[in-house]
Amino acid sequence: MEFEVAHEYVGHSCAVYVEPLSQTYVDQLVKKVMISEVRHDVRQVNHSLKWYGLEGSNYIDSDILTELDLKQCDDSVCDDTKNPVAYQFQQGQEYVSLDVLGKMTVNNKEYDINKKYNFVIELISAPVISGKCDDENVCVFSVTKDSEGGVKPYNYYWYDGYQNVAITKSTVDNGDFKYELKDNLKYNIVMSTGDKFGRNYSEDSNEVVVYADMYKAPTVEILSEDAVDEGKQALLAAEAVAYGNKTIQKDGYNWTVPEGWEIVSGQGTNLLVVKVPGYSKDMPKGKFSVVATDSEGIESNVATKEVAVLFDSSLKPTKPSLVAADLNGQKDVVEKKQYKVTALTTANGDRKIVKYIWKVNGEESETTTSVFTDVAPIYDSNGENKIKVTVIAVDSANQRSEESAELQIDVKTNTTIKLTRPSLSAADLNGQKDVVEKKEYKVTAYSAS
Repeated sequence: MEFEVAHEYVGHSCAVYVEPLSQTYVDQLVKKVMISEVRHDVRQVNHSLKWYGLEGSNYIDSDILTELDLKQCDDSVCDDTKNPVAYQFQQGQEYVSLDVLGKMTVNNKEYDINKKYNFVIELISAPVISGKCDDENVCVFSVTKDSEGGVKPYNYYWYDGYQNVAITKSTVDNGDFKYELKDNLKYNIVMSTGDKFGRNYSEDSNEVVVYADMYKAPTVEILSEDAVDEGKQALLAAEAVAYGNKTIQKDGYNWTVPEGWEIVSGQGTNLLVVKVPGYSKDMPKGKFSVVATDSEGIESNVATKEVAVLFDSSLKPTKPSLVAADLNGQKDVVEKKQYKVTALTTANGDRKIVKYIWKVNGEESETTTSVFTDVAPIYDSNGENKIKVTVIAVDSANQRSEESAELQIDVKTNTTIKLTRPSLSAADLNGQKDVVEKKEYKVTAYSAS
């Protein structure tokens, strides 16, 4: 059976070992290759070896070998009697020359070992990696700065924590590594570059930390009563969920409030207090919305909630009082002159007066303001000559006030208006100014006011 000496190293930390070349040997020398491991049928490999050419006692213990993912010797320290021997060479040392003597037993058959081994420490610089995930939790990790040194093409060994999860080649898709994240967990991804022969490795790259659902948008919903009393206060709560390692900040909520609803407190937070408007038949409900933003600036869905305003039948406008305006303090108005009447009333709760129903001498009309304007009728010497006005106020809930007391305005004659001097003409006289005795005649008077 033939044997060879081989090595693997990270920086100046090296593991050197003797291995049989029989195809019945199990190649488990480098844990990094476990994914593409070639399995053979071997029952037993023992050794009694001694390494020469190592100065000092810079042997590497098994914990460091585990951290560097180098071949283990199954002992606490891999000294010059172990296989492999693990040694920390001096910085700057490039050339190594070793001798190994002893015996190895393979499948109960003993073989003499007497070999010289020379190798060059050719450092591979640590790479720089980056990663990007989509909202389906599929991440692609790429080499953004490649290693230098060693024999190319490179193999890239990807790790999640201390577990090797993939080996990619620099010649295929630039060595990109696609990784599907599962569960809402944290993933610590690093990569080590290996040379063409799988013996020389770089130190680990920078660490890229990703979380499952880290790019998933947050979700939010609004919790509140479905109906609230008019004029009172109401509380709305936003319940948001952030994914991955993200959070919803205390001020990460943006509320939109319907017209007529007044924010009392809580804009920007998850608890919003509003003042409920008075009931309105035109707007019996208010539609609220909120958007939550997570710590990465990703916005949630738009959550909406309709809240009804409960009608309070006990709330009615106050009984109006009427005041006549533009009458110089008098309660009369000259015929054919304009007059104004103002209604004084208030709505209860947070309602508004939306219209006024006026009754003037028995005829109804409506206004949306509190002022009624009209022109006084012509004075009638045989009539009552009064303007009688009442009004009812109607609020936004279509509730009516009591009818006001009647306001009476006297209509006065306009003394500046006189008739013109009459002119007379005789009719039915055939154009003559005389009439036959005992015949009827007519005289017509012409005058204007």
